[in-house]
Amino acid sequence: MKKEFSEGNKFIAEFMGFEKVRVGYFDDSSETKWQRDNRAWLDKNEIESVGNYIVNIKKNKCIEWNEVAYHKSFDWLMPVVDKIRDNNCLVSIRFNRQMKTTNTVIACFENKWVKDVEVSGIGIESTYKAVIEFIKWYNQNKKPNYEILSTDKESKEVIVAKLNRGVIFNAIITIGDTKYYLEKDRKKTATYLLEKDWLKKYKNTKK
Repeated sequence: MKKEFSEGNKFIAEFMGFEKVRVGYFDDSSETKWQRDNRAWLDKNEIESVGNYIVNIKKNKCIEWNEVAYHKSFDWLMPVVDKIRDNNCLVSIRFNRQMKTTNTVIACFENKWVKDVEVSGIGIESTYKAVIEFIKWYNQNKKPNYEILSTDKESKEVIVAKLNRGVIFNAIITIGDTKYYLEKDRKKTATYLLEKDWLKKYKNTKK
């Protein structure tokens, strides 16, 4: 498998819930940590051959790496397109039989358009490249721009949340029915934010 396809297929496999792993000889120096940690699952599925695989333990799936065909089979690629559509995205694939080309457009939105991908190519090429470009963008934007450090056990509300850029929320203040977040920046300047304003300001910001 060419390097460009190997890297692209790994991106897609991970998006689909798989993990690329290496299985070496059992009880040998080539045995990997993943292999040792998941020995019971490997034995249950009678996986003994040395090589690379993509696996999804929760769904009990294991596929040899050299059989992965996102780059050359629509049977493999269309389930990926369906998952992208499930993420509030439109996917348009148009075939030009006369020119023998394909044009693929992926448009993703949340209240407004936030990402457009358009790629033209021969056969499956455009769809494959458009999917990879989308997944790279998705991986950078899917996570909120904060890390929850602790929560209130009863209400499960955030008590401490650290933003990637250094801002720390270390208190929730409730006055009547209104909830405020106490924001402290690196200069220890305190600002009170309404919950809706906190979510609007930080939850969907890029890293």
